[in-house]
Amino acid sequence: MKLELGTHTFLKKRNSGSLECGYLGITKLECTLLGCSFNSDLSCSHVTTDNPSYFSCSSNLSERSDCGYPGISEDACSELSCCFQDSACFFPKADERVEIVPSRFKEAKGPLFSIVVACYGDDANLISNALRSITSQSYTLWEAVVVDDGSPEQTCVKASREFISDLSKSDSRKFSVVFKENGFIADARNYGIARSRGKYILPVDADDYLSPNFLAEAARALQHDNDIELIYSDQVFFGISSSAPRWHLWQNMRLQSALKRGPLPVTTIYTRDLWTLVGGYKIDMIFGNEDYNYWLDILSTFPKTKKIPGISSWYRLKAVSMHEETEYKVLALPMLRMHQAALFSHDQIEADLVQIFCYLHNSRHVHRLKYAIKRQPESCPGWLWYAINELSVGNVKVAREIISAGLTQCNNALKYYVIRQFMEKLLYLISERTPSCSFYKAAVTCRKFTSECSTCEKQFKMCLKAD
Repeated sequence: MKLELGTHTFLKKRNSGSLECGYLGITKLECTLLGCSFNSDLSCSHVTTDNPSYFSCSSNLSERSDCGYPGISEDACSELSCCFQDSACFFPKADERVEIVPSRFKEAKGPLFSIVVACYGDDANLISNALRSITSQSYTLWEAVVVDDGSPEQTCVKASREFISDLSKSDSRKFSVVFKENGFIADARNYGIARSRGKYILPVDADDYLSPNFLAEAARALQHDNDIELIYSDQVFFGISSSAPRWHLWQNMRLQSALKRGPLPVTTIYTRDLWTLVGGYKIDMIFGNEDYNYWLDILSTFPKTKKIPGISSWYRLKAVSMHEETEYKVLALPMLRMHQAALFSHDQIEADLVQIFCYLHNSRHVHRLKYAIKRQPESCPGWLWYAINELSVGNVKVAREIISAGLTQCNNALKYYVIRQFMEKLLYLISERTPSCSFYKAAVTCRKFTSECSTCEKQFKMCLKAD
């Protein structure tokens, strides 16, 4: 069964205790290509890759970080791959320190891994746990760049420096803390990566927790194969109770796999060259899915990927999340598909453009598109979205100027061929020489943040099809 783009698939246990892999009717060959096990009952299940022998549970209360939630049981704590003692559920620690330098990098200067932690506002209350998970790594050849993305009163800078001040001199030297104007998560990650030195990049959210041996397992993988460009592992969810606490990822992650089953975790390791090749995280993804879009960009280059044993991290679930916001629900996937327009039909992209036209209308986040096209002028969708927002409020002349500038700036004709077609069509429809279809009339018929946008859609599609 093929799944919709953008859905995380959290797999349920079969009666045998194994976890389903693939989809209904999967063949043995397809199952094997996914790195899974094909069973006698024609089902396909994940192969367990845990290697818990490196983990131990600290008896020192000061070294413990909470992994569970109030009232968590021992069994539920175990499902989170965490330690349970004295009715408390907490993260495990590594038993030993590891220094592995893959042969390809023995002559290189600087750390093998650069860990980039983007932080804003209230993240400062949780960032000490994320930083503790970095200093607790069994692997030692890393650096960490903490980016405060314009927090009021530099709260993330202060919290990070307070944590670093208690570290040994050797560990504190591995950290750098920087402050920048607010540009949101994608921009903050790009900023941190640009100021890092490692050959491989590992993003970490400020409220998550790295598995103690993730970097060590990654280094071991690189020791056996220096050509690996992207390294990932399963992920566990914590913070609040979840019916599916573990995210099982396919063994052989490819573009089609990600389209069917959802993205990679944030805490995925990749080469600096890949980041440069795809132009970084796209900051015009103003309603989320910037990670998903980034992974699709990277997987479109057909990198050599590797899934390693164990888990990469614990991802914090929250009672209130941006995923619950209306704008995320109605705009995140259309914007993602427009960035990946070559993978979808023309009709789908047209429908997505209509959806964005209907619901973006004067959003409080529109100013971020102006910032995005200034920072990443090569990204065509941002120009188009900014222009249609101006159209939706009747600013035809401004929209015309934005599209004209965008067609000059976003010159990646191969990746954005479809988007440029829409931009050229729109520019023609609103040119001074052409009787303009009433995009403003279409906009005012919309009722923002309602499920009913049919009148707006009909009018806008008529405009797009006008000669």
